[in-house]
This record gives sequence, C-alpha cells and structure tokens, in this order.
Amino acid sequence: MNESVFYAIDTLHNAISENKSIRFKYFSWNTKGEEEFRRNGELYNVSPWALHFDDERYYLIGYDIDKKEMRHYRVDKMRGVTITKQNRQGKREFNKQDQAKYNEQFFRMYGGDLETITLKCKNEMANVIIDQFGTEVKMRDLNNGTFIVKVDVVVSNQFLSWIIALEGDIVIVGPDSVKYAMKNLLCNDFIE
Repeated sequence: MNESVFYAIDTLHNAISENKSIRFKYFSWNTKGEEEFRRNGELYNVSPWALHFDDERYYLIGYDIDKKEMRHYRVDKMRGVTITKQNRQGKREFNKQDQAKYNEQFFRMYGGDLETITLKCKNEMANVIIDQFGTEVKMRDLNNGTFIVKVDVVVSNQFLSWIIALEGDIVIVGPDSVKYAMKNLLCNDFIE
C-alpha cells in the first residue's frame, strides 16, 4: 500500500472517532491506465461507518449523503479525503445491516442484487463454502459425494467468476435468474 492509502485510512479513522462526515474524489482506471474521476470529478459526501479489509484491499462502508444509501468504496481509489464539520448521517441504515453478513455477501465488494442461491458442491468443497459464507450455513448431504447449500450472496460477475474458477466442484442449482446470468456471462463476455 502506498502513502496516500495510509493517509486516507488515518483520516477515515479520525472521522469515525470524531463522528464527522468526509469528502473525497473517487476514480476508476481508464483504458490508458490513467485515473479518471467519477461523477465528473465532483466531491463525494459520505458518512464513514466502518473500514473492511478484503482481498488485500481496504474498503470504506459509508452512507452516501447525496444518494441517501449505504455504499462501499475502495480506499485506494479515494483522493483528497478530508473531514468536514458535518456530523455523520445514516446511522439507522448502517445499524440495519448485519456487518458480518454484509462482509460475506459482497464478493470482493462489488455490488449487485442480494439473492438466496442454491449451490451443489462436491464434499471436499465444504471448507471453501464455510470460509466464504461462514459457519452458519446449512449443508444437506446428498449421500453421493455432494451436498446442497443455500447461501445469501450479492450476485455479481465476480461471484460468478468465483464459481467458474472452481471448475465444476461447485455449481449453481438455482434460481433460474442466476443460472441465466451465468450462461449469459459465459456465452457473451468471453467471445468476440
């Protein structure tokens, strides 16, 4: 991690402890490998509620004051983080979510629709399922070397790619909308 990320993390911790909102610019990489600011470079107004470390990256879970919803942001893509005089907002929205579940459901913190998905897994994948979704999941043994499990997950291409990377050891049984999303990803996104 570079110095700007450490500075941003320090600022975020201070804002949380002081109960203050923050402002920052947020970017995506363009095809030239350059930072390109989102929202035409306008400042984001966010109430920071928690920092989360996942896949060797820090994420801010915060309340977007302008859009009036909980969001997540990669800290390394935040620029010019400053603390404002405005008190934090969104406490009720933040408290509504179960933080552990929130962290489990977001695959590498990409958004999408939360759905209950049925997976069929080879028995040796039990450890992988528990590592990803926690010990609360209920696995039903099919007595043929496989088990069925239902998990709540935010459906995203990152989740579907995770399934693909497991090379058939875990497959999607339902719902049909997620099976269709997988077929669409495989058929359309990798062939020109």
